[in-house]
Amino acid sequence: TTWTAQSSGTAQQLNGVAFTDSSHGWAVGQSGVIVTTSNGGATWTAQMSGSTLNLTGVGFVDSSHGWAVGQTGTVLGTATGGTLWTAQVSGTTQQLNGVVFTDASHGWAAGQSGVIVATSNGGTLWTAQTTGSSQNLLAISAASSTALTAVGAAGTILATSNAGGAWSAQSSGTTLNLRGNATAGGRGWAVGQSGVIVVFHPSPLVTAVSPASGPLNCSASITVTGSGFLGATAVSFGTVPAPSFTVVSDTQITTDAPAVLGAQTVDVTVVAPGGTSTTGAADQYSYAVGSLGLGTPASVVLPAATLGGIDQTVTASVTLSPDDETGAGSGWHLLGTSTTFVNAGGATLPTTATSVTAASTSVATGSTCPAASNQVSVPVQLPAGASAPTAVSLFDAAAGTGMGPSTVTLTVRLSIPALARAGSYSSQWTLTIASGP
Repeated sequence: TTWTAQSSGTAQQLNGVAFTDSSHGWAVGQSGVIVTTSNGGATWTAQMSGSTLNLTGVGFVDSSHGWAVGQTGTVLGTATGGTLWTAQVSGTTQQLNGVVFTDASHGWAAGQSGVIVATSNGGTLWTAQTTGSSQNLLAISAASSTALTAVGAAGTILATSNAGGAWSAQSSGTTLNLRGNATAGGRGWAVGQSGVIVVFHPSPLVTAVSPASGPLNCSASITVTGSGFLGATAVSFGTVPAPSFTVVSDTQITTDAPAVLGAQTVDVTVVAPGGTSTTGAADQYSYAVGSLGLGTPASVVLPAATLGGIDQTVTASVTLSPDDETGAGSGWHLLGTSTTFVNAGGATLPTTATSVTAASTSVATGSTCPAASNQVSVPVQLPAGASAPTAVSLFDAAAGTGMGPSTVTLTVRLSIPALARAGSYSSQWTLTIASGP
């Protein structure tokens, strides 16, 4: 937030600056001036450039390897951090205004009349590239070893994705001179005359959808992975907009899959400032018709009771896992029956001993399906007999509820009469699920 003046040690105009870390930097300017610092600018010292021509741009890839460019096609290179600068033959007499290297070998310089020259050997040999432009180019930057952008007069923006094998003009939306540019995170910015700033947004790309399938009749929480998501304004599943979404980062969106009718596979698309994502196998989400199932515990253990001549009750919680993947939204019944509680000596508890006194439900973590709405009033007796009698409904999910995976917790009460014989009692419970409200 605070900028502080430093003493450069020169009165010449400085036209370009480059740092490789917070300590080491170089600035170039008129009359061949080059100054350097190794302490973040606390002190600047002059270096001998060997040139009296104006230098307009500078770039370094590490604390040793750097290049400066300027008037009449001047290119100076150093492999010693600037203790020795050597003239290189650029192959042009046009003024070069900007230079960028992606490593110690590969570099590009841009200048007047649409000139761009490139090297693949640190500047030993520079060759001209065809730009198709005659506008003065004032700056150049690299997003990678193959993706570069040059900007210049009259709103000129040139881009390449193959290291300059082919340059193409892009629409900047301005006719003002662009004098500087930068790229980061797949985005590009150019600045220039009259305070103009223009920005490039990459096209959004969806590379994964997780999970890749879900139920028909209720939303499922989905993570969309890809790139170019910043500023996204819409997420769609086929032609159906997502009910909500959150842009977590440029590479991730969390959203809810909207409900649809009928099994189908759709493309998940993202609309962002860079356009609408193209479709492909990686972005597909399947609405699948599944089955109705129920997960039950292997056993339920009720606590011990000391009677002391008094009727007692004990309770336990039974957690069940219904999963309605049918997509029908018809609701379902949890049915239960049991055998009579009996101990090792053959003593039994009454067939009316067991009842469900409370029931609660919740949806699976991350699910937006409506929780099951129970239509059974409690308490309800769990039938029992020497042979399990006809099952009764312990929990009924109303139509339109209980879709997808959910959890039902039943509170079970066992009533033990005062005259019950001592011992450990057991009963076989049969819990099932059936479709319908």
